[in-house]
Amino acid sequence: MTDRQSQKNSGQQAPDLLKVSGLKVHFHNAAPERYAVNGVSFSLKRGETLGIVGESGSGKTVTAMCVSGLMPRGKADEEGSILLDGREMFSCSEENLRRIRGQDVGVVFQDPMTYRKWSGGSGPSRPWDSQA
Repeated sequence: MTDRQSQKNSGQQAPDLLKVSGLKVHFHNAAPERYAVNGVSFSLKRGETLGIVGESGSGKTVTAMCVSGLMPRGKADEEGSILLDGREMFSCSEENLRRIRGQDVGVVFQDPMTYRKWSGGSGPSRPWDSQA
């Protein structure tokens, strides 16, 4: 029996490992009414897996970057809450984010080379650097 099954049988609710509430992201260089992410909410229990799918430009990568702490600071206004095992990701220091990324959270991008290109190589422009 899994931990979740035993908690269900005992009437306990498993705590959320990840809880995203009302996530909104607006890049500083975008039109005021354009949000890269607008009101995303979801939660995961320990042992669950989440896949994010959607059309191009629907906010999948921006959501994943916020959850994993990879979103560059100062490039966008972020609203809402991202709790990872009870820690608010938006208020973590860079040092804590590096530790969290190394131990607690990871992202598998569809094209892993895209993130490398965003971090300084040639290739597609980063959404926070494009013009509205």
